[in-house]
Amino acid sequence: MANTLRFLTLSFIHDHSRICSDCEDSLLFLYARAAESNLLRILDRTYDELVEMGGGEFPPDLLVAALMLVDVLYSHRSPQEAT
Repeated sequence: MANTLRFLTLSFIHDHSRICSDCEDSLLFLYARAAESNLLRILDRTYDELVEMGGGEFPPDLLVAALMLVDVLYSHRSPQEAT
């Protein structure tokens, strides 16, 4: 199991999701790894291919998409009660 992130950082995630504490960083890290792998799988591209397509940096629109996915996973982590 990988212990690193390819293009997301916990700092980006904290800023994007307005999370001030680091007490749930292990959970955020798990969500970030899932977001990264899902994005690469859906696009059917490697990280290196996307960096090359982005002119040497990871495309910002894809970075934002990954951050949004992490935010959704974090915000909706508990089952909803039926209403």
